[in-house]
Amino acid sequence: MDADVDDLDDLINALEMNVNKMSQERGSAIKSGVILPPQSKDIKDTIDEEIDEILGDLSDVEDTSRVETHSEGLKRDRDDKEVYAVTKTRCIRLFLSGSKVAFGCNEGATLRACNSLRCTSCDLNVTAIDGSAWTKDVDYLFFRNNFPMMSKLKQKIIHKSGSRAYACQCSWVSVQEVTELFELSNLKWVCGGHRL
Repeated sequence: MDADVDDLDDLINALEMNVNKMSQERGSAIKSGVILPPQSKDIKDTIDEEIDEILGDLSDVEDTSRVETHSEGLKRDRDDKEVYAVTKTRCIRLFLSGSKVAFGCNEGATLRACNSLRCTSCDLNVTAIDGSAWTKDVDYLFFRNNFPMMSKLKQKIIHKSGSRAYACQCSWVSVQEVTELFELSNLKWVCGGHRL
């Protein structure tokens, strides 16, 4: 691999020297008042041949990427070290719930509240606060100006056992019972994926 790169560097250097030499000869002839006939055909042919040779050498150089993918979801780098691929799984059904239901990826076997929600309107992650609910006087401007600063958001939170307050920069909801997300039509939240 290094030999190919060195050969390529040598070809480029030789091409640059030829072009510089021809330019100097032409420049010194013009200074002395001698007008040389245009040799563009010979120069062009030489340059084109060298460029074709360089491009041919470039196509022979193998891929220089450091990581190769294997079928088992593992990756191996050139030094043959295993690199584990990061995979994300999305919830099959999206649930919001009070603090009595655990967070996690809802794959159907166990009921879990998604803790990886992302809003498609404001393109921000959704925050969930256990044992809390939003006060009745919260509004869009409050979240727009204060999200995601938790110290400011806590000004409009009341303690409510078993409840969970969810919010992004444009939407908010307080939930006490397990609720499927599609039942809350004003929320444009999706599962952002859970790392396994």
